[in-house]
Amino acid sequence: MKRYYLKDFSEEELTKIKHSLPNWLSLHIDYDNELSIMVEAFGKHNKTKFCNPVCKYCYTTQIPNSEKKKLINYAKDLYPHDILNNPELKEDILEAKEIAKKIGLPLRISTSGKGLTKEIAKFLEENSDIIEITLNSVNKKTRSEMMRIPEKQSEKEIQIISDLKKSNKVYLSSIISQDNFEEVSEILEFGKGYPKNILIPIAVTKWSSEKFLTKEQRRKVINLAGNYQNVVLAGTFFSELTEFLPLFLEGLDLNREIKHKTLLISSPSFGFVIEEIAKRLKQEFLEIKSSFGGNITSAGLLLGNDIIKALSKNPELLSRVEFVILPYISLNENKFIDGISLEKLSEKFNKPFIKGPKNYFELPEFLDEL
Repeated sequence: MKRYYLKDFSEEELTKIKHSLPNWLSLHIDYDNELSIMVEAFGKHNKTKFCNPVCKYCYTTQIPNSEKKKLINYAKDLYPHDILNNPELKEDILEAKEIAKKIGLPLRISTSGKGLTKEIAKFLEENSDIIEITLNSVNKKTRSEMMRIPEKQSEKEIQIISDLKKSNKVYLSSIISQDNFEEVSEILEFGKGYPKNILIPIAVTKWSSEKFLTKEQRRKVINLAGNYQNVVLAGTFFSELTEFLPLFLEGLDLNREIKHKTLLISSPSFGFVIEEIAKRLKQEFLEIKSSFGGNITSAGLLLGNDIIKALSKNPELLSRVEFVILPYISLNENKFIDGISLEKLSEKFNKPFIKGPKNYFELPEFLDEL
């Protein structure tokens, strides 16, 4: 399978691909800038059932009911789906396969692997180019505890994942927590021979009794991963590797003059990239962390009230700009998960608040067209 990366396409070509896709497919950019067409877990007709049971490490299990009541879009935006729970899985993938073929990019499926059978594995192998599957552990007991499934099921799924290795289509993915930290070496060894082995640090909210990885533990994982060419680091592993910044700026036209002064808002997970783009384009930048606390760094968990609090503390910064650009992933139908809308923010601060582009590489052109 040929791999494609951001550097292989111009901004115009990428934008054209993005706009040609239906809303249940997306242009996926991996942490190493590999491109593919992703089938969204909710499916073409939004019939995918919520995960049951929910994995132990999933941040959605950490939010108290009292807090969930404040999040109007909780069920829609935060509760996890798995593509294997889509009753129209085969129909969706066969249609997606044809769309991806016309575009000329690999078709990617992402699943926790819970409920994976030999039959489904064979279908995915025959009709997709990339199958991202959650491993977490090669120990059936550890995996069953982390994913809250019976040990026998865990054992069968590990075997299926192992059997799929020969297809050269499986990208392994593992959440690294205190539960499996001591097994990282085994995960890395098991992953040898797979095209990609993705390691993601556990996301822990302020309400959780789980402990996130210490800086020393994260550094150990990073050092161990350095011995394997197929390992891709994500989350806070990735954000500590700022030496990869040039990779994300490659191919972007950052020498243009932007006629309007804007404020680009980002979360810590990708902030170092957005900050550099803002700097090169002579725009303002502000990094805001979710009030979910802990080590949560995703922009998808930013609340409208997080934006209000941060900007209320920075009136001078706000006074220097004409527009405020918010992360695409933070908003659903122009509302944050706590119900705060773009309109409400615009009224409160007497400034246009705009939902940014879905992909960061579109930012220069997006700002140019304001």
